[in-house]
Amino acid sequence: MFNIEKYFFYKNNVDFSNDILKLILLDTWSFIIIQGQDSKIFLQNQLTIDIDELDNHPLCFFNALHCNVKGKILTNMHIFKYKYGYCYIVKKNIVKYYLNQIKKYRYIYKIDFLLQKSQILLGVSGINSNKILSQIFNNYDFSSNKQNLFIYNNNIFLKFMSPIKRYFMILDKKHAKLLIKYLIKRNILVYDSDQWTKFYMEIGYPIFNKDNSIKFFAQESNMEVFNAINFNKGCYLGQEIISISKIRKKKNKSLFLLEGSANFMPSFYDELEFYNNQKNDIYKIYSRGGILSAIKFNNNIIWIQAILKKEFQFSSSIKLIKDKHSNFCIKKFN
Repeated sequence: MFNIEKYFFYKNNVDFSNDILKLILLDTWSFIIIQGQDSKIFLQNQLTIDIDELDNHPLCFFNALHCNVKGKILTNMHIFKYKYGYCYIVKKNIVKYYLNQIKKYRYIYKIDFLLQKSQILLGVSGINSNKILSQIFNNYDFSSNKQNLFIYNNNIFLKFMSPIKRYFMILDKKHAKLLIKYLIKRNILVYDSDQWTKFYMEIGYPIFNKDNSIKFFAQESNMEVFNAINFNKGCYLGQEIISISKIRKKKNKSLFLLEGSANFMPSFYDELEFYNNQKNDIYKIYSRGGILSAIKFNNNIIWIQAILKKEFQFSSSIKLIKDKHSNFCIKKFN
């Protein structure tokens, strides 16, 4: 039996370096495959992107949002055409909740959902990551700039170029074992999924999970930067609210990356306060929180990703309410 945990028993803490080759266990992520004769029309009526684009670009993955009827984000995803249906990648802890939220729509369409079973999710990052993968997988070419999706013997590779070249991989046990042994034999450092989260936070890609689902509007998430909202397609769930917000330029909150220190790791329900340079006031905000994710680096620096009121852009000092000694500042996205 292949026990993946033994290879990741001693994981490194998150570090700032992007260039060094890393092997990352993505066990906090999962995927959903949707199949059936109505799968395309179902997604077209639900997601914020034009599903025709997926059919027209079978070697590419896209970013998308699934919102509720009020225009609030249920989850975001990477989605791509796969065999006779579509596959999208989401946080693992939201899968059950997500499927329960959309079950009323599932009964209308002839569709089936397939969930992760024996597949293993791994990440490889670093300047020469494509060359390493090519060596492992029989000289398969992972370097093409014309595609960001690669499939080798039913194993799936999503290529990202920012903030560093990296690959999100859905592998069967055979190929996962092959890759892990190859890299560990060469003393490649291993990390948990917080290192992958660090990449997302660095570029301003929001991380939605069960705790923060259906709490924020689409335009507050920064997903427009990742071409996740198509304002020209036909009707879809939440479109009216999303379109009105776009026309009226109504956006009271934005995604922020905070860097600093604290005596504990913050979660969604932790409150923040900030000092506003323009008004010389201290504000307590969000009785229910706005924090999407938080990670700690090997030097104890903490990053917080949060959707907060736009006034935060003027703040000079940000603190966690429960830790008066904490101190954070806004960090620009890469």
